[in-house]
Amino acid sequence: FPGIEHGDWAEFLGWFIAEGHVLNRSTGKDNLVGISQLHPEKTKYLHGFLQRLPWEFKYSGHTFQTWSQELWNYLSQFGHAIDKFIPDSIFTAPSEIKARLLNGLWMGDGSQRLYYTISRKLADQVSALLAHLGIASCISVDSRRDDRHQTDLFAVSARERNLVNLHGKDG
Repeated sequence: FPGIEHGDWAEFLGWFIAEGHVLNRSTGKDNLVGISQLHPEKTKYLHGFLQRLPWEFKYSGHTFQTWSQELWNYLSQFGHAIDKFIPDSIFTAPSEIKARLLNGLWMGDGSQRLYYTISRKLADQVSALLAHLGIASCISVDSRRDDRHQTDLFAVSARERNLVNLHGKDG
């Protein structure tokens, strides 16, 4: 996006892939882009980070929300949690951009060495990005079944001790 530093865009995209959603006219929320976060420290960090971006985000108890047709148009391609993926352009980007995207992902859905997702494609891509950065990883699967369906939860386990703030900045 024009006017946004590449690293900030990559980190925002990581946050969105991990915790984001879009709503459209059928829900009565025209072009809404949201990023949910309940963890107090992560919420504080995310609040400060989002202020560096050109969109005005409002916080509504557990979700940061903004309304932007252009942003909605781009982010809607990522679908729901099971469909989430990392765009191909990230894989040819410099290492700092890859690290910033992983930082956003990890801040959203990760904890120390583990990153969780229900998207097999996203798990494979996270593992590949870690490899691009010289970090070994493996993927494990936890299958969960309830009365209606089965869900696989993929955990990407990285060899590094703590992957939050991979890019070496404090936000």
